[in-house]
Amino acid sequence: MRLVPLLPCGKKAGRPPTWTKRQLIDGIRWRTRVGSPWRDVPPQYRSWPSA
Repeated sequence: MRLVPLLPCGKKAGRPPTWTKRQLIDGIRWRTRVGSPWRDVPPQYRSWPSA
């Protein structure tokens, strides 16, 4: 119990995320607000297949 605060935290398994959570939410909000098809997503949200 006394050693737990002194131990280093482990790294998350897997590769790091490509996009931030903010970018994902902004892209979804834009898509639902505008109502456009996925192919018309602006380039700032990357290519449409990755969206």
